[in-house]
Amino acid sequence: MDSSDKALISDALSTLPLAICPDPSSAMDGLVGYAELLAKWNERSNLVGASSITQIVTEHILDSVAAASVMPSLSSTIDVGSGAGFPGVVLSILRPSHKIVLIEPRRRHASFLAESIRRLGLANTALFEGRVEDYIVEGPPTLWTSRAFSPIEDFFELLSSVIRAEDLLAFIGGLDSNLDGATAAAFVMRESLEYSKTADSKRVFVFASA
Repeated sequence: MDSSDKALISDALSTLPLAICPDPSSAMDGLVGYAELLAKWNERSNLVGASSITQIVTEHILDSVAAASVMPSLSSTIDVGSGAGFPGVVLSILRPSHKIVLIEPRRRHASFLAESIRRLGLANTALFEGRVEDYIVEGPPTLWTSRAFSPIEDFFELLSSVIRAEDLLAFIGGLDSNLDGATAAAFVMRESLEYSKTADSKRVFVFASA
């Protein structure tokens, strides 16, 4: 990774309060290592639609860091359909004291996530290779996250059988996200938090059980 990409990550981390990123130096090392590992895997496995490490940084890592800045902070997070690890792996790197579970049913992506956990030393992170409806959640109130899960109606239908009354759901999407199916399901929107003020503005939509 060249110095300009590292500068982008450093600038993004500098905007985060210590409550979200208590150790910016370690987070910097972790995110750089993660981006380099993903770029290497992406050459042969096509895990994300990015042709360069700069695209991985700007389109995925920086987006997840920005989303983390407005997400509710619970001690436990479950990332549904984690794919290549956005936002789950990024949250794990930023918040090493928080428990993170990555749920991913596809073998290729799950293999990459397992390698990321091992190579980056993410002791706070576990991988569940399977369907979200087969996962049994235990412990304290949990934040369920998802980025680019579509269609959203299917997402909420899957979660309705596993999410608990005390849990929260943070869905990352654009301002044009169709949330009609979500609000008609067994969830109520608590807040809509804008985190990107570009032409393609994005929000974290936070839901709770109805």
